[in-house]
Amino acid sequence: MTFPQYARVLTRHLAPYRGAAVGVVLLLLLDVIFSISWPLSFKFLIDNISNRADRGFLTEVVAVMFVAVLFESLADFAQKPADCQLHRSCD
Repeated sequence: MTFPQYARVLTRHLAPYRGAAVGVVLLLLLDVIFSISWPLSFKFLIDNISNRADRGFLTEVVAVMFVAVLFESLADFAQKPADCQLHRSCD
């Protein structure tokens, strides 16, 4: 089976769950982006805070990182029901 054939078969089977499937893919992309950017944010924090004595900047960066963690947690929480619906198995 070639990839285009596989994609057609998969699309046909996921048609009733189109909204959930798109949601899962978008949330997975968000999770990947967050996973990649998380170490970079620490690099930015270490590089810039070590050169500055600005407590306000440190507070802003830590607040943004905290909000990012909350956002990623909410995305993960929202992904679980859609994942459950697609796999038809809820733990």
